[in-house]
Amino acid sequence: MRPVLSDVIGNLYQAADPEVGWAGAVASLAGVVGATQAGFQIADPHNIKGTNLLAAPGTSLEEAALYVAHFKQVDPYATLLQERPVGAVTVSGELLDEELVLRSEYWNDFAGRYGRGFHLVGSRLSTHVGGDAMIGLLRPPEALPFSAEDEATLVTIFPHFASAVRLWHRLTEAEARADAANLMRDALGAVLVVDGQGRLLLVSPAAERMAPEVGLRLGGGRLGFIVPEAAARLRTLIAATAGGGPGGVMVLSQATPLGRLFLQATRLPEQTAAARDRYGRYPVLVELRLLGTRQPSADALRQAFGLGLAEAEVALLTAQGLTAEEVAERRGTSVLTVRSQIRVLLMKTDTRTLRELAGLVNALA
Repeated sequence: MRPVLSDVIGNLYQAADPEVGWAGAVASLAGVVGATQAGFQIADPHNIKGTNLLAAPGTSLEEAALYVAHFKQVDPYATLLQERPVGAVTVSGELLDEELVLRSEYWNDFAGRYGRGFHLVGSRLSTHVGGDAMIGLLRPPEALPFSAEDEATLVTIFPHFASAVRLWHRLTEAEARADAANLMRDALGAVLVVDGQGRLLLVSPAAERMAPEVGLRLGGGRLGFIVPEAAARLRTLIAATAGGGPGGVMVLSQATPLGRLFLQATRLPEQTAAARDRYGRYPVLVELRLLGTRQPSADALRQAFGLGLAEAEVALLTAQGLTAEEVAERRGTSVLTVRSQIRVLLMKTDTRTLRELAGLVNALA
């Protein structure tokens, strides 16, 4: 029996804890699409270790050593994933000449000899820290290729995988700073799940500890803010997200004792165990994160991403959780102009959504 989709997503977020490791999560991901092997690797942003092979279920230590030492350089599947857009789900049979693969050094000297998989589905995941992660799921030559249904399943899962990888990066770097490791881990690991009315379905220990420090109210089994204006904005955001909206972010402009609070709301997918309620509303995943006490400057964004001044100013307003209409009103320009600037911002920052853009901008604080 294949794993339940919601369990796979849960395993990925658990694997973001550096003490857990990725092997179990990647194995369950392989199982949900019937893959017999998998490989999850990530570039070291500090260029100390080159590439880290973090999980490879179905692979022996000898195979892993040979792959990292040489065959990664001639792997047509890795090359294919590197050339594809970040976040795109890639199926090898649609893009690779399989006859060329069977004649390649990679297949004849390594993959075919060790019984490696032949049919691949995978993706390149952005980490926002200088190196991309790659996940590849494999089936043997005699098996059926991955189907459109498998591809659709991974379209649902991979955005969560990318979020978990970014969270893992933050936690790993935080643990390297011994003085602040525990505080940062609690802050970055704070997540809640609520229904469309803000009723709490799940609260992580880190979120429970953080709540009183940042003005969040968990009493009565509901999520809210102590400040009425923030509470109203949160109710609106959760209701819109649960109703099928794209989700969004909130940033508390007033710094708490621990820093500014960044809140991101994302609806959980249709296939999760806690699917829509009887009113057709989705459960909502709420991630809490602490930022610096100040936003990055427009000059810092211009230097980091090659933005124009107007683009940088729009990015800063978007990172506060403002909609395109609100940004246009604040800047005294048209909504059409702001939306055009946002499209350019997404391209220049290699992000796909306003939530990702806001997270990236605020991560530079």
